Amino acid sequence: MIVYLSLWRGKVSLKRSMRDIAHQVSAAYGFTLDELRADTQRREIVHARQEAMASMAQQPGANKSAIGRFFGRTSWTVLHAIRAHKARMGELEAA
Repeated sequence: MIVYLSLWRGKVSLKRSMRDIAHQVSAAYGFTLDELRADTQRREIVHARQEAMASMAQQPGANKSAIGRFFGRTSWTVLHAIRAHKARMGELEAA
């Protein structure tokens, strides 16, 4: 998240768009945006999609329903993705 200082409002964070986050994550994993949004259960793509959903959920004013609509999934799927990504990151940090 990018934060800048405003003389009138103090610290202000710039919200990144869902498309920007999805592009960044898909590029990091070596996939296209269409592959990330596709209805596939390939582990590599699922992990990338879960990371993108978790990153989107951290944005100010994040809405799980909107994230779900962006990926063509339900808000419950987004919630599961966030939890799965956090669990996976916890396992990596513990190792």
